[in-house]
Amino acid sequence: MRLALQIDTNNSIFETLKTKKLEKEYAAFLAEHIVSRLRTVVRRQLYNWSPLSKTWKAYKKEMGLSTKIWIASGQLIQSVKFWYSARDKAWIVGVHPRLLHKKYKKGGIYSTVKTKVKIIYIIRKLEYGNLRTPPRPLFTKVFDEFRYNQSFWVKKFLSDHK
Repeated sequence: MRLALQIDTNNSIFETLKTKKLEKEYAAFLAEHIVSRLRTVVRRQLYNWSPLSKTWKAYKKEMGLSTKIWIASGQLIQSVKFWYSARDKAWIVGVHPRLLHKKYKKGGIYSTVKTKVKIIYIIRKLEYGNLRTPPRPLFTKVFDEFRYNQSFWVKKFLSDHK
């Protein structure tokens, strides 16, 4: 189970992209821009998310971590990558499902000490919320931005590749 966007090159919008080689280049181009947008949204706090709880915000301050939403040590957003999946025959934007979260220490994180918590579980909790945490959608909103603006991205890609 993964929280990821598969870039489907089999839809009608790709008719303008004549060759398979161009379709793959476009999918890689789009994946790179999606990852960049995810990082920009988090870094600049562009979405209007529910505020952090007083307890969590105090803990983050005490540990010397960022008090921004979606950022504590930067591990989550830095773990977002894009790759080509031969099995799916598609470019994937997401987080590796087995990647473990590193342990916090005052002033940051341990470089080698990992918790038993998978980063994907933390991302899911932030994205969808749970009984104690309100949802703070990031991936859903960014994926939708790209999904609904596909013609813009195809035109941008084609203009960059003249």
